[in-house]
Amino acid sequence: MKTKTVFYLFLASIGIFALAVAGDQRPEKTSVENISASDLGEQVFVEGRILDSYSTGDSAFLTVSDGTGNISVVSFDGLTSFAEDSRIRFSGRVTLYEGELEVIAKNFYRID
Repeated sequence: MKTKTVFYLFLASIGIFALAVAGDQRPEKTSVENISASDLGEQVFVEGRILDSYSTGDSAFLTVSDGTGNISVVSFDGLTSFAEDSRIRFSGRVTLYEGELEVIAKNFYRID
């Protein structure tokens, strides 16, 4: 019985360690210039500066530049707290709208 308990404690500690390491991983930052049609449906992680923005109801539409290019970013989560020229970090899914790549974003953070 004692051997089983030690074994289960060992497995639990490995699981806790694995969760801690996995939870601490930040996705690799993606340069706008590297986002392409091959990324459709994929998650990207971008940092950049808001060049332009407007909102309608709970939707916000941004143009973001990371120095390598510009991309349209859309949020349907009531994003209103970021002003133009703010530096932001966000993750989201790459989509195609009217022939142009854009990111449907989640998890916005101001980084100024």
